[in-house]
Amino acid sequence: MPAGVPWRPASRRPRLLDGEVHVYCADLTARGPHAQATGALLDEDERARAGRFAFEGDRLRFVAAHAILREVLARYLPAAELRFTYGPHGKPALARGEGLEFNMSHSGDLALYAVTRGRAVGVDVERVRPEVARELTAARFFTPAEVEGILSLPEAAQAPAFFTVWTRKEACLKATGKGLSVPLDAFAVWPAAEPPWQVLDLDVGPGYAAALAAEGASWTVRRWAWTGL
Repeated sequence: MPAGVPWRPASRRPRLLDGEVHVYCADLTARGPHAQATGALLDEDERARAGRFAFEGDRLRFVAAHAILREVLARYLPAAELRFTYGPHGKPALARGEGLEFNMSHSGDLALYAVTRGRAVGVDVERVRPEVARELTAARFFTPAEVEGILSLPEAAQAPAFFTVWTRKEACLKATGKGLSVPLDAFAVWPAAEPPWQVLDLDVGPGYAAALAAEGASWTVRRWAWTGL
């Protein structure tokens, strides 16, 4: 489970107050005794997407991540109301969510889920890969100021800084629902995000970077470690 921050065991009956964002972190390798049944929670489209993975480990992590999403949302809405619609760039939303907004991300063995009301929200987690950081920094993937800021750091700090910027940008883009249809050098998130977004870096343990983005500046975060219990 995440280290260094107060990630508490997830509540069975979370109360989502106005101005709150709830964030859950899940270990996709710890699905428990119901692991073989998780695929039954997915809809037809999700099962088809899972079937396209070439490697069994990737397929199992995808299935686990999407099954846990339904389990998280079922703590806020009756399970019968968990029907998804998808925006033009693929962002999922609840068909009858009563103002409930959510987002999810998974990379490697971790998944993150964000839940709130009445505001756009996005979350991103990435496994830190120094070779990717070097390649994309050299390609000037971010704004000039962000690239220069990363390159000004000691070499050992450059990959973590790159993924800090990357996850912040991905979280913002996922909140808008536009994804990578917006170039990553079109807006800045470092040292701070541009309005209307506020971003928060999340400590999910070594080897990963993660960020949360939501509209406005008057929200607070509650962090939970997902146990599935």
